[in-house]
Amino acid sequence: MSGNRKMIFDQEFYCTRCGKKGIPLGKEIEKTEEEGRLQRLFCFSCNKETNHAEVVRGSRYDKKIFIDELKSGNFDKQGNRLIPLKEWKILYYGSFEWISEEFEDDDIEDDEMVSLFHYKNKVSA
Repeated sequence: MSGNRKMIFDQEFYCTRCGKKGIPLGKEIEKTEEEGRLQRLFCFSCNKETNHAEVVRGSRYDKKIFIDELKSGNFDKQGNRLIPLKEWKILYYGSFEWISEEFEDDDIEDDEMVSLFHYKNKVSA
């Protein structure tokens, strides 16, 4: 079965120091990583090995979010995050990102969602 592994190349890696696109890497379809994970790769612009953020099109960590994180200064000189990604998103984007993740559970039935919506409106009124 190891010979039948399928690789995907839908992710891109961007250098956390200069922000330029790095070397593409393939990964197995079954293998899922956390959003915005850091990978140590060689950067041709910086001419040395640096941390690169994994950006996956159509995911919760896309190129726009990476650029926002880079411009906000959330990476140190070694390319590590100063603030963990989840907390940074709350600080940078506000509570909207946090609220949308809270109710993104597919296990919630439609009638439960309606009751949660009504409860949230009563509390905020």
